[in-house]
Amino acid sequence: MPGQLLMHLGYRSKKYLSSIAPINTSITLLIEKDNRYDIYGRTLAYVILPDGTCLNETLIIAGYQSHIINIIVEHYHAIKL
Repeated sequence: MPGQLLMHLGYRSKKYLSSIAPINTSITLLIEKDNRYDIYGRTLAYVILPDGTCLNETLIIAGYQSHIINIIVEHYHAIKL
């Protein structure tokens, strides 16, 4: 993708995220004991909003996160049961 398009998509994603979880929104991070980091060393977590919704899932449904993340969200629902 051209750089300008990526910047535009990033801006739209940030704007959407800010609309559902503005700065200073209290969140809960759920981190799996055996799945804490991705291959780049970044922390993996489910972000739970004050109303109990999973931010990760919300971003996927709205089209702002990769469909590959669906596997993670399905796993979240499985461990939540």
